Parts: sequence; C-alpha cells; structure tokens
Amino acid sequence: MSYDPLEKKFSPDMERAKDKILAAGAEVPRGDVNFMLEAIIASSPLAIIVADNTNYVRIWNPAAEQMFGWREEDVVGKLLPVVPDGKFTEFADIHAAVKRRDAVIIKRTQRQRKDGEVLDVSLSVAPVLDGGNNIVGWVKIAADITEHLRGEIRLRESEEKYRAILENMEEGFHEVNLRGNFTFFNKSFARIMGYSGDELMGMNYRHYAADEANRQAVYAAYNSVFQTGEPLESFTWDIVRKDGMRRTVEVSTSLIRDMDGQPLGFRGIVRDITERKASVDRLRKTLGATVQAIASLVETRDPYTAGHQRRVADLARAVATEMGLPRARIDGLSMASTIHDIGKISIPAEILSMPRKLTDIEFGLIKSHPQAGFEILKDIDFPWPVARMVLEHHERLDGSGYPRGLKDDDVLLESKILIVADVVESMASHRPYRPAHGLDAAMKEIAANRGVLYDPDVVDACITIFRDKDFRMT
Repeated sequence: MSYDPLEKKFSPDMERAKDKILAAGAEVPRGDVNFMLEAIIASSPLAIIVADNTNYVRIWNPAAEQMFGWREEDVVGKLLPVVPDGKFTEFADIHAAVKRRDAVIIKRTQRQRKDGEVLDVSLSVAPVLDGGNNIVGWVKIAADITEHLRGEIRLRESEEKYRAILENMEEGFHEVNLRGNFTFFNKSFARIMGYSGDELMGMNYRHYAADEANRQAVYAAYNSVFQTGEPLESFTWDIVRKDGMRRTVEVSTSLIRDMDGQPLGFRGIVRDITERKASVDRLRKTLGATVQAIASLVETRDPYTAGHQRRVADLARAVATEMGLPRARIDGLSMASTIHDIGKISIPAEILSMPRKLTDIEFGLIKSHPQAGFEILKDIDFPWPVARMVLEHHERLDGSGYPRGLKDDDVLLESKILIVADVVESMASHRPYRPAHGLDAAMKEIAANRGVLYDPDVVDACITIFRDKDFRMT
C-alpha cells in the first residue's frame, strides 16, 4: 500500500485497503482516506518530506517549515534545500540504499536551516512505491536532536568534571550497593584502604572491618541511613588494611536512589583520622592531667572537701550517661565537675575550714567562688563550655541560686546535672560545720524540689542510678 506523491492519490492497492475498511463497518466516508493521511502528515510533530526521484520536493509539512525555516510554497517543486556542504556523499549513500528498497535510519546527521544554522537531526528515509513496486520517490522523516545532543555533551562534560574532582580529592570517595559491596571508588579511597582497584571492586565492608564490634557498628550506621533516609554526617570505625595495619577512619554517608526514589546503595566520604585521633588522645590525656593538678590545688586549700570534686564528677558522669547524653558532652561535663570549685582558691583558707556556721559576710565570700572560677577558666580554649558550667553550678531553676540568679532556660543542661550532683554529694558527706546528712536525706531533698530547684529529668536519672543501678559514691 502506497501513496503516489506525484499524482497525490493512492495506488490501487491502497484503494482496495480503503474498501476493506469501509466493508468492515468503519465510519469513514468513502473518499476520506486521503484526508486522513493528509491530516496525519499535517499534525505530525516530526518533519515529513516527500521527494520524487529527482529530489524535487512534493510534500513539506508544517513541522518541516518550523524545523528548517522554509515555507511550503518556497520549496515544493524545488530541489531539497536542507543538505549542508559535505553531506552530499551521505545523501548519495542514502539514495543508493533506498533504491535497493531498503529503509535507512540515521541516528545522527546534520541538516541546514534557511538562516544557515546547522541542526543535528535523526533521520529516516524510505522508498515510495507505486502499484507496480517501482520507486517513485522517498519519504524522509526528521527529528531535531540538537538540544538533546547538547544536553548529552553538557552531561558528559559534567561527568568528566565530577570524575576529575573525585579523582583529585584527598578524601576517599566510595559507593556501595545495598549489600555493602563496592561499586565505585576513587584513587584516594584505594590508597586509604591499602588495596588495588581490582581487589576492592566488589569487596564487602565486612572483609576489612577490624573486628566484629566494628562490623556491627558499620551495619548499624548504614541501616540507620537506610531506614530514615537521612544522611549520616560522621561515624568512626577501625579498619585493617591489606598490609595488616589497623587504621581509624571517619565516614559520612548518604543513600543513592533511583529515579523512583527507591534505594540503590550508599555513597560517602572516608578520611583516615588515625594520626588525628592519636593526637587528640594525647591532648585529652594532657588536659586531664592538668585538670587533675588544678583539682588537687583546690583540695590543698580546702582539705575537708578532699575528694568532693572527684565524687561529683563520677556522679555527674553516671547521671549524664543514664540520660543518654553523647560521649563528647559527658566528657566536657566530667571535666567541669572535676574543677567546679576552682574558684575557692580565692577564698581565705580559714573560712573554708571554719568549724562553725558562717556569718553572712563569710558566706558572701563563699558565694563568690563560682564567679571566681569562671574568671580563671573563661580564657582557656576548652572544647566544651567548662567555664560556663563552673559559673552555673550553684544556680537553681526558680532563680534563687547564685551568682546570677539564672532560671530554668538560661542554664545549660550539663550545668543542671552538675547542680544535682553537687547537692547530693555535699549532703551525703561530712563538712567542718556539720555532720553528714546521708544519702537518704539527699534523695529526699532533690525529690522534694524536683521541678522547683532542680531539673526533673536530672532528678529522675539520679534517683534511678542509686535505686536501680546500685551506684555508689566512693
């Protein structure tokens, strides 16, 4: 079945097909098949061009007008105007194939607009046959793929830049599937892990995890990302390199999703922090030793409270752990608790060891020690707000504390824990001016003033560790 573009009518076999359509009951009036074909050509979003054997244009649809810039009346009956220089060989090859009655599809070639712009097009060419199976012309269908190809070029350039950035990163970049097997990584990652690229590809994280505890930690981290969909900014774990060396790495990771949002795997950044961790550990030990020396200095001024700061630090750490505070915050609280009375070095020793009840003036001096401690510590660059915790350790939720009369929301959570720990240890221990009240009295005090003077959550955690966790101050 074919349409004769020279006569603009259907060949006999098409007419017979039309008769069959009508005989089958299709509601198409006789003679309207020509109209249907013309409507299809006119409404096609693709450029449709029909030329005769001499390459003279016979049909030029609106899409061709829009694509190439020539109107129908400018080109019908004339030679094809859209073949740019250098494409005539291709043009001849197409016609040679079509003459063999082979349809030809070219995924990318070029054609020229009236204004001279050269377009990238996808082109298909097929022969038009008459009723005697003779070639009377060609049908050419073209789609403008210029923007598509430009997009591909931009995407390729972007991918090349992305890959170049990844390959030049000092940090290791990696991608794994949902089973934890590597699917992509950069050179830095292979260097950190100590394996070649071929050895790493497809390797599972369990292969190089230092031990089972580290395997479980990694599984928990990635499972959290999978379950919540939220990136994990940082977690650390130990690996064993191919050479047997144990290293500590810091990892940040996020989900890889497909176009439908379904998880495909994980991607992340890895940093070797072994040396940094060792340096931090050394600094922490040095800082800890310095703080202990300061605490000992305070105790030489106030021998009757020797061990008070250490016991307060132990209790504060236990309460904070029960409340679920992160380790970093607990470490800062422990540090502040260990030296929370450092301001007492500014108070005369005879007042600190006075065996009688203090006068108002003497107690006023005692009440100055949180501020004095703050002044001593405020310029030291601790990784935690140690000076502020020392300043606030005698404040109360209702504003009745000192030195600033702060209320609930103005006091750090760590300070609230230190407040309760200080009260409990002080009441449970002997003082020069009174005997020990005992632990039971201390528990009654914080329970009675829960939510009034002391933070409710801190009080509950403190009571729990003594009642249910068998905590002891020693």
